[in-house]
Amino acid sequence: MTSFDDDQDDFPMFLNLRSLLLDDCDVGAECQVLRGFLGNSPSLETLVLRNCVFGTDSCSKKRKASSSPEKTSSAAGWHGRTAYDCNNLKSIELEFADGSAVDELADTLLGISKEIVQPIQASVHDGMRRVKISFA
Repeated sequence: MTSFDDDQDDFPMFLNLRSLLLDDCDVGAECQVLRGFLGNSPSLETLVLRNCVFGTDSCSKKRKASSSPEKTSSAAGWHGRTAYDCNNLKSIELEFADGSAVDELADTLLGISKEIVQPIQASVHDGMRRVKISFA
């Protein structure tokens, strides 16, 4: 298992990655895993996040699962870049439990330097919120 905690320079480049599906995963405190993919996948066209754990929820689950004191990580390296050049990004699809804390996810997605060209589609069904964002 690979861990990318603090430094975006340690995150590998994915030059040919066009579609990324993260399903039922922990995207890390301050969404550092998602930030790593956004910053290091220049060909990314489609991003799908389903049932992922974001930010504060991520920290809470890690603390509960760990019996030893957790190292506090600084995400300053991830916040150094304010915009992600996702020139090929066409869509983002999100699915998460209604009521989930998604503030850090929203902050991360605001760093994408693309213009939204279609209205954002959103719905709630069986307690799950679905959001689709389309770009030019």
